[in-house]
Amino acid sequence: MDELKASLGLSSLTEEWCHNMLKDDFCSENFPESWTYDNTLIGLEEPFRDLLKYIRKKRNRIWDNLILSDVSRIQCVTNVVLESCIKGEGSPLTGLLGGGCYLYLSTLEGASARNVFHNMLFGKVMELLKVQNDSSSFEGILAVYDSLSEIIESDLTLPDQSYWILVKSFLASVNINCSHKKADNSDFNQLFSVILSKPKDFKFFIKEASAYLLAGKSYVSDRCSGLICDFTSKSSENKRVIAHHLNLIHTLCSSISDRTEARRQVEAYILKLVAVLPNNCFFEFVDWIVTQLCMSQKVVHRIFGAEMCFQLSFNDFVTDAEDPSVLKVLYQTIILGLCDKAPTVRAKYAMVLSDLLKNAPTTSQKSLLPYFEPSNSENILHVVQSLSSDEKSSVRKASCSLLLMMLLKIKIRSSWLKIIYRFCLDTAVSVRKQALMSVGQLLSEFESDPVVQRLWLETVLPATNDNENSVKDYCSLQLERLLNKLHSCEHAWEILQLISNPKSLDLQTYFDFGIYNLKDFKMSADCRSYLLEKLEDPQSTHTILLVVSKMVDKFKEIDSCQLVDIFERCLLTRSDDSYQTMCMSFTCLRNLKRVTDIDEIVEKLRLELKKFIHPYIVIKELVATVANLIHRSDKQQMITLCEETIRDIGVVLQNLCLTQTSHDVISSMKLCCYLFTLGEVTMHYTKVIDSSVILSVKELIIGSEESSFSTSVRGHSIIALGKMCLVHEDVAKDSVMLFSKVLEDDKNFEIRNNILIVLGDLIVRYPTIIAEYLYCVTDCLQDGSMVVRRQAIIVLTKLLQEDYLKWRSGIVMKFISNLVCENSEIRQLCELCLSNILLVRYPKTYFDFFIEVVFFANELFSFLTTTEPNLLHFSLPGKENQAKRRKIYTAMLQNLGDQQKLELTTRICKEILTLFVAENDDPIDEKLIPLLHDSLWILCCPSLKLSSLKSRACHDFDDDDSNIGMIEAQTKLISTIVKRVFVENCTPIISNFVKS
Repeated sequence: MDELKASLGLSSLTEEWCHNMLKDDFCSENFPESWTYDNTLIGLEEPFRDLLKYIRKKRNRIWDNLILSDVSRIQCVTNVVLESCIKGEGSPLTGLLGGGCYLYLSTLEGASARNVFHNMLFGKVMELLKVQNDSSSFEGILAVYDSLSEIIESDLTLPDQSYWILVKSFLASVNINCSHKKADNSDFNQLFSVILSKPKDFKFFIKEASAYLLAGKSYVSDRCSGLICDFTSKSSENKRVIAHHLNLIHTLCSSISDRTEARRQVEAYILKLVAVLPNNCFFEFVDWIVTQLCMSQKVVHRIFGAEMCFQLSFNDFVTDAEDPSVLKVLYQTIILGLCDKAPTVRAKYAMVLSDLLKNAPTTSQKSLLPYFEPSNSENILHVVQSLSSDEKSSVRKASCSLLLMMLLKIKIRSSWLKIIYRFCLDTAVSVRKQALMSVGQLLSEFESDPVVQRLWLETVLPATNDNENSVKDYCSLQLERLLNKLHSCEHAWEILQLISNPKSLDLQTYFDFGIYNLKDFKMSADCRSYLLEKLEDPQSTHTILLVVSKMVDKFKEIDSCQLVDIFERCLLTRSDDSYQTMCMSFTCLRNLKRVTDIDEIVEKLRLELKKFIHPYIVIKELVATVANLIHRSDKQQMITLCEETIRDIGVVLQNLCLTQTSHDVISSMKLCCYLFTLGEVTMHYTKVIDSSVILSVKELIIGSEESSFSTSVRGHSIIALGKMCLVHEDVAKDSVMLFSKVLEDDKNFEIRNNILIVLGDLIVRYPTIIAEYLYCVTDCLQDGSMVVRRQAIIVLTKLLQEDYLKWRSGIVMKFISNLVCENSEIRQLCELCLSNILLVRYPKTYFDFFIEVVFFANELFSFLTTTEPNLLHFSLPGKENQAKRRKIYTAMLQNLGDQQKLELTTRICKEILTLFVAENDDPIDEKLIPLLHDSLWILCCPSLKLSSLKSRACHDFDDDDSNIGMIEAQTKLISTIVKRVFVENCTPIISNFVKS
């Protein structure tokens, strides 16, 4: 009390002090005779209350001068009063309200004074509640709240602030104490019953409880939601209670968090609160969700609206209603949400619609499926198609899930499967993996459908060699399961037969990669036994060998005699299937660890090789198998065989060159077999080849006007000579000039294509020998034949990727010019090679060569430093090529990083615009005007805008993204840096340019 006396400037609380404080307005008869001034403030309950009531009537003349003029004095007085209430003897409750709330509510008018008192009062009440909790746990909390509530309600003139601070203090105290204790539910219910029994308290309890519900799962929030539901269900006819209940739900929906975990917890509370609403209020809430929340300007509100539409569609009020109009409204809202402007919202609605198709009960699906009927399905498909090409990967992934459910629940349609196939080729890993998983689900549901089987083969099987390990592992697991089901699942055998079809060579290549990538594959004993048993069946041999040839080590029961029997059986039929079976039997024979009767088998194969009648694939396998078996016993025997074969073929070729015609001596097909065999055999022969044989092959390549050698003969001659070059360096030195000459002059695109392939291999083998002829290879990037141009892109991409060629400006220019090729296949292939391969290997390519490309495209070669020959043929000058130039600029800008874009802006100003800043009044050269137009267009191009400066609506944030504030701060910082760089480096140049 000494502090209170000092703060008021008085020595004691006497009647003289009261008279001085109230001056002439104080009447002594208002004070009872029992008033004793020696007691503490806490002991003066009734008299002090009467005093304060009287003071309230005179507050305008008393308190304005005493307290309101000094906030610090309010703080000091209030603190002393509340401290005395807590520490003093007797009932602290009456003293707290009498000396605190009454003083505050009766006298304070200013906003700053109210804020000071509010903060102090809340802290002191919390401290008092903690003291009570420590002494008597829940009974103490209940006693405090009950006493405070009675005092507040005894004076109806008190404003609502007193109720709010009371409820807030109570809930905060319960949360602190109950979070660390296992409270009895009966005790907790008793505490809340005090609040819920008072309508006015319930209003403020609802407001304060919303903060706990939004904060997420806790003891108080769980109990609050349950008790609110109980109270509302018991007071369903009380309109004020229902109105407060609805207001709480609206508050929770409008204050929802961006974080997924918090949003799901609040969603659970909302659904719990919605469940106790009367019918009419429930439908009113549905209307509010559809018209307000789903149409909100905030993205998070629309996302939550989609989630609520999904949950409400399962509500008993909706599903059991005789009128399906509410359900239809919810479905229509979800379908319209697929066209939302925000990508995150589009993705959410697509996932919601997918979950509805998957989980909706039968009664609800009757209202949903009509939207996918033939009359409406085209509209839905149009929306899904637009989502499938969305720029955001999250939207494409969600639309893939939606399309899967459409296929599972409605009907398999080829147009929908085409979209799934496109998803499987998506550049985003998440989309690609989702699509491949969708194909796997389709196969499990429609395993006998040949269309789905074909889709699986064209998507999952190639993806076993995907660059992304997670995708590769998933597809490899699917292939492993398929192989282990060959003995028990008919559709697995059908898929294997599709792969083994001779017309499905691409699928067999993918199957080879898939088997190779299988890690620790263990075939079941039942499956292995089944395959070995089917191997004896001539109808199944071809299909079984497709698997066995890739994993011979797992089939130890197979011996060489069995494989030779298969080979001899195939010789009798001589069909496409038999030739392929023959090749697979050779593969198995080479991979066997133990081969019996090697000499006998080698002799049989040698005789077949010298017949020169087999297809090329058989010849290649024959030579490889003979070489493998001979090396196991006698390596000298292989040299002898090669010498004999080369000599025999050389005699035939010399006779052909003498007659200058093939028709009189041998057919073209037979001659091609000779040449192909020659090339394969020389790959295993390291000794010097007879020069007459080499000259004969070269003569076949060159030909003459009198000769009638077919294109296929010349093409095989090139391949044969190329194989000789790979083994013998001296042959390569003598032949490279011939290759370059034919590549430049020959009009036949097949010949040029074969030479390009050979030169690509020779560059790897002998880089120094081929160095001076590289321009012939790079010139093929602008060849008139699309076949040669395509081959050139593939060959050069491989060489550049493996560093066999340097990424010089001449190659860059020729490569980039294909971005505007008239042939769409060449354009797409060039974009793929540049973006996915070469830019990964050389990430600064576009930035380093951008300025050169601008000069090069405008045919301003005097500004270029390159000495690449024949560069003049590949420029795009003039107004007629303006669109092509801009397409090239856009493609390059789209692959630049933010830092590169910022630096490029400065480079354009310094290296190009400075050319137009004239020191005198000379006019601008007309040749430079297109360059000026291009430079200004580039500076204004949207693709040059930094990606980090784009609006948040254009970004693909995850639903649980909690770093939006940090991202916005980064955007503001980057924007400031960009402006400063532009002002410092670009503005002076542009200003001088405008002046000139």
